[in-house]
Amino acid sequence: MNVPPAVVYLDMNVWVALAKGLKGQDPTWTRRYAFLADAVDAEHIVVPLTTGHYLELWHRSNRQSREDIGRVMQRLSRFTTLAPIQTVLAMEIDAHVRRLAGDDGRVASFEVLGYGASHAFDSPYGRFRFVESLASEDGSVPEGEAVDPPPEFVNPPEGAAWEWIQLVGLPEVVASPGVDRTPSHRLGAANAEDELRIRELMAGDDQVKGRLRDFLIAEVITSLSETINDVCTRAHVSSYALFFDHPGHTTPAEAMRAFIAGLPTGDAFVTLRERKHRDATHPWEQHDRVDLQSLATTLPYVDIVITERRWAHLCRASGLARRHQTSVHPLREFDTALQQIAAR
Repeated sequence: MNVPPAVVYLDMNVWVALAKGLKGQDPTWTRRYAFLADAVDAEHIVVPLTTGHYLELWHRSNRQSREDIGRVMQRLSRFTTLAPIQTVLAMEIDAHVRRLAGDDGRVASFEVLGYGASHAFDSPYGRFRFVESLASEDGSVPEGEAVDPPPEFVNPPEGAAWEWIQLVGLPEVVASPGVDRTPSHRLGAANAEDELRIRELMAGDDQVKGRLRDFLIAEVITSLSETINDVCTRAHVSSYALFFDHPGHTTPAEAMRAFIAGLPTGDAFVTLRERKHRDATHPWEQHDRVDLQSLATTLPYVDIVITERRWAHLCRASGLARRHQTSVHPLREFDTALQQIAAR
C-alpha cells in the first residue's frame, strides 16, 4: 500500500535554526537537515513554503543570511508552496456552499499545494505588486493606486533562477529605492495596534469579552463578503438566506458561527486569534499577522507542524491540532517530529 508523503510545515524560526546550524557545522542540526533532505528525495515528505516565508525572508536585511536560509528552503521545499490564505478561504467557501446545496464539497491537501511564488501569492508576478508610489515607512502615507506591470514583467520568466529571485532577491532588486522590501512590517505593526485596541476593549467591557468570538467571526465574514457573494451567485444560492433566513439556524449569529465552522482555515484563524486575545500574557507583536495566517492555512492541510512554543501551545490547547489530526511541535520537539516521519 502506497502511503502519500507527509506534508511538513516548518515555521520561519525552524528554517533559521537549520541554516544557522548547518553554517556552524553543528552535528545535531546537520543530522536533522540530512534526515529531512533524504526524506524529501525519497518522496516521504513534502516541505512547502508559505506566503509568510517569502515575506519574512526579505525582512532580513543581511544578504548572506537570506542566501543561507534560502538555500536550505530551496533544497527541502523544491519550491513547493501552499496557496495564500485568501485563496484557500475562497476554496473552502465554495466547498461549504456546495455542501449546503447537497454536493460533496471538500478541499483536499493536494489542492492547496502548488509550485513557486506565483502559487504562493496567487499571482503570475509572484511577490511583486506594482503601484504608483510606495507607502511611507510609518504607514501615514498609503501606497499609490495599482498600475500595470512594466514591460519586462508582462511575460514573467520561469524556472529555478526566477524562483530564487522571488524567495531571496538580488542585491540590486532588494536595495532598489522603488522596491518596498518589508511591506508586511508596516502592515503587521498596524495590525498589532488594532489587536491591542480590541484587547483594551475586552479589559473595559465584559460584554465585549464575552462576545469576542462572535465579533471576530463577523469581522472575517465581512472581509469575505465579496467572495461569498460570488460563490453563492455561481451556485444559485442566496447569500442573504445563508445568514438571515437559514432554515437550520434561528439567529444570524448562529448561522455565522456555523458558516465559519464549515471553513477549516476560517475556523482556525478565528480560534487562534481568540485564544491569543484571551491569553493576556501573550502580547500582540508585528510578526503575529503572518504567523496567524500561516498557521490557519497549514493546520487543516498538513500532517506535521513545527512552530514557536507559544503558537504550538495554542494549536494544541484550542483542540485544532486534534481536530485536524495534525501533529504540532515546538522547536524543542524537533526530533520527536522526525521520529514520526521515520515511523510512517
